[in-house]
Amino acid sequence: MGIRDWFSSLGGKQEVQTDKKHARNIRVRDSTGTIVANTGLLEGLYHGTEPALQFASPLANIPVNVPVALVGIPTPTADDEPTNERLKLLLDEKGDEFPIIERDKLIFGTTWIWPKFSARINGAVWETIKDDTVEAIEFDVESGEIMAIYTHDVFTVSVGRDSTERRERYRKITKERIEIKWVGPKGNLTNSSGANPFGHLPRPFGHDCSSGEWRGHSVYGRILRVMKSYHEVKLQQLRILADFNPKLIHNVADVKAWMANNGYTTIDDIDRDVFESTFFLNKNGDEKTEMLYLAENATAGHDKACEKLERAMITGSNVPELFWGGLATGNAASTDIQKDQAVQYIQSLQTEDSTQYEGLFNDTLEILSFVEMRQYGKVKMAWDKIDMMSEETKAKVLQSVAGAIAAVVSSAGGSKDDVFWFWKKFYPGLPEKDVEAFSTGIHEMAKHKAFSNTDAISQGEGE
Repeated sequence: MGIRDWFSSLGGKQEVQTDKKHARNIRVRDSTGTIVANTGLLEGLYHGTEPALQFASPLANIPVNVPVALVGIPTPTADDEPTNERLKLLLDEKGDEFPIIERDKLIFGTTWIWPKFSARINGAVWETIKDDTVEAIEFDVESGEIMAIYTHDVFTVSVGRDSTERRERYRKITKERIEIKWVGPKGNLTNSSGANPFGHLPRPFGHDCSSGEWRGHSVYGRILRVMKSYHEVKLQQLRILADFNPKLIHNVADVKAWMANNGYTTIDDIDRDVFESTFFLNKNGDEKTEMLYLAENATAGHDKACEKLERAMITGSNVPELFWGGLATGNAASTDIQKDQAVQYIQSLQTEDSTQYEGLFNDTLEILSFVEMRQYGKVKMAWDKIDMMSEETKAKVLQSVAGAIAAVVSSAGGSKDDVFWFWKKFYPGLPEKDVEAFSTGIHEMAKHKAFSNTDAISQGEGE
C-alpha cells in the first residue's frame, strides 16, 4: 500500500461537516460490540515490526513505558486481616502481570482479563484476552451491562517437526454458561457447553473510554496519521542520504591525454578505480580532481518537518510532554504545570482501572474462598500501598518507578528536586531512606544532563 492509499484509508481529503444537524437525523448507536482494536498495526508500531511505521516506532515506546512504570500496582485492602494476608500473596503472584495489563490497555485501547477457575491447578487464573478476539458483545440496552461475550481465536500449532495445523476456537461466555466450539483438527480438544461455575465474565480494561462504552482508545489513536507522516518523511530523508554516493570529479584539459598520463585506456577503468587510486597526475593550473558531496542543506527541510511532526505528536496525544523523553523541551517540560499534568495523567490511568481491578480481585477471592475453603471478605481499591507489598514486590515496583523518574529527568525535563517531588506525590508514605536508595544513580546520570541551577539540593552537594 502506497502512502496515498494509506492516507485515503484514513479519510483522505473529505468535506468536514458542520457542528449542527437536524434533530430528526438520529445517530444510530452501535451496540454490537464489533468495533475492535487493530492489534496487528498497533503492536507492530510499538515493537517496530510494522514496515509502514518503523521509523516512528522509536518514538512510540516512551509515552507508554514511562506511564506504565509510574502507575505502579493496585493494592486493594479489606477490613479483615486474613483477607489482607491473602491479598499480599495474590499481589506477589500477579505482580508481573499488572504492567502488562496497563501496557496493553494503552497500546490497544482495551485489554480483557477473565478471572476463572482452573481445574488443572485447582485454583484461580487470569486469562488475558486480546481485544480483537472479542468479536461481539451483547449488552442490556437499558443498563449498559454486558450480558454475553463472543470470542474467536485462531491458533497455528506445531504437530511435528515440519508440520502445523490451524485451529479455531469460538466461545460464548455468559454469567450462566460457557460454550466452546472448535473448528479444524481438534486433537484432544472437544466442544463443550456447561455452567459458568462462578458467573464471572471477562473484564474490560479500557483507556479513554467514551461515555457508556466498554472499549477504549489507543494512546496512538489521535496521532496515528502524524506518526505515519513522520515515518514517510524520515524514510525519504534516509533514502536521499543512502542513495547519494560521493563522486570523484576530474576537470581535465584533454581527456585522452589525461587518461594516458594516468594509465587508463577506457572510461570503465576509471570507474572501477575511482575509490582505490590515491594519486592522479594533473597539469598544474589546467586540471584538478575534487570530490562532490551531498549539499549540507539537502535534507534540512526533512529535519524541520520531523520537528514539527514531533511537536504535533506531543500536542495531539494527550500524553503529558514529560513522558515523551527526548522530545520534551527542557524549559516547558520543567514547569510546575507540566509536573502537575504528569501526576494527574497517572492518577487518571489508575482511576479508569480501579473499578475493574476491584471487581477482578473480588472475583478472584471468591474462587479462592471455594478452593481454599476459607471465607475472604470484599476488597476496596487503593494504589501503591507499601504495607500491602512484600519486600520483593516492593523492590520491583520501586525500582521500576525509579527508572521511569530517571527517564523523565534524563530528558532534561526536571531537576533533582523534581525527582523527590515525584516520589512524594506517588508514594507519600515512603521513608526518606527508601527514596534515597531507589534514587541512587540518578545523580550520576544528572552529571551529563542540564539540571536546574536553582535546584537547592544540587547547590548543596559537590560534584
